[in-house]
Amino acid sequence: MTNGEIFAALWKQAEDDGAYAFYRGEVSECNEGLEGAFEPPSADSSCPFVFIVPEKGRDIPSPPDKPVVTGPYVLRDLIIFAHVYGHLQSWITEGTGTTASWLAYSQTGTAFRTTDDALSALQGRLFMDEERRAWDLGWGELAKLGFDDREAFESHRARGLRAYEDMIRKRLQNGDPNMPLQDFWRLSWEWLAARTRP
Repeated sequence: MTNGEIFAALWKQAEDDGAYAFYRGEVSECNEGLEGAFEPPSADSSCPFVFIVPEKGRDIPSPPDKPVVTGPYVLRDLIIFAHVYGHLQSWITEGTGTTASWLAYSQTGTAFRTTDDALSALQGRLFMDEERRAWDLGWGELAKLGFDDREAFESHRARGLRAYEDMIRKRLQNGDPNMPLQDFWRLSWEWLAARTRP
């Protein structure tokens, strides 16, 4: 299968899983650089959304709820869509977002978008765990469909994870913005374990 055919198949899979898939253009200032996202159902929607944000200067395809399966953006859109599809799969397997880890991820994502509040190390860790899980699930779905450009996928994955790690590092409460995240998380887990021992 071509990348365009794989993209069309993954898009249909998302729709079959109950999501509304589309291209979206309006990105708030705090989400500048956002390439795509998953949004669970809300008071305003009865189904989850999975969407791609075209690059700056690129028009939203018409119609916006059909994948563009030819042209120069297919590989980029396919990889981004696989990642947001991974979030959809995570949300489904986590009891449609009812587990503590998924709720924490969702609340941290909301905090990113709506406030400048500091994040706890635990929030940062849970957020990054879900980001990694979505990339892993997205790769699994692509591989099942015959996609084999692991290098391009890993390049997007590394860039996306690095961007979120940088954002989290800047928002950690009482944190040294230059401290490696794994050290901050290790220290926070030790602190949490010490507080919860009988």
